[in-house]
Amino acid sequence: RIEQTGKGGWNWAAFLLSPFWLFYRKQYLLGAIYMLVLILFDVSYAILYAPLFSADTAAMEDAILEISSNPAFFFVVVLAFIYFAMRVLLGIRANHFYLNHCEKLIQKAREKTSDISPAELSYVGGVSTGVAVLVLAIYYIFTNLFINLL
Repeated sequence: RIEQTGKGGWNWAAFLLSPFWLFYRKQYLLGAIYMLVLILFDVSYAILYAPLFSADTAAMEDAILEISSNPAFFFVVVLAFIYFAMRVLLGIRANHFYLNHCEKLIQKAREKTSDISPAELSYVGGVSTGVAVLVLAIYYIFTNLFINLL
């Protein structure tokens, strides 16, 4: 469809699971970029909102007013917008990115040997559930440890 119409369509999995979908599809560099922005957002958010976690109900309103007047609040809002825009972009372009990725892998595999089986192509391309799950686990462990340390 991409070759016929030039349109790849919307990819919900890429939009909803952005960095993890990229790792699953073996697009490690792009996945690392998305993961870096996500971690930067999460760490900034956790640092900015840490006073809310320790505030009692009476102090909650004061903590919220402090946060909204903090210059870092703007940074977190901008990061949230950037990350959301990246997710939308990936939802729109994911199928194009993946097609280009697969074509490069196929070309490299064919440069090594002209007679390559579909099973070998599937192994070279394909998906990597293990890497995606590992990255997801590391991400959640890191963010939970960081938030708990705050």
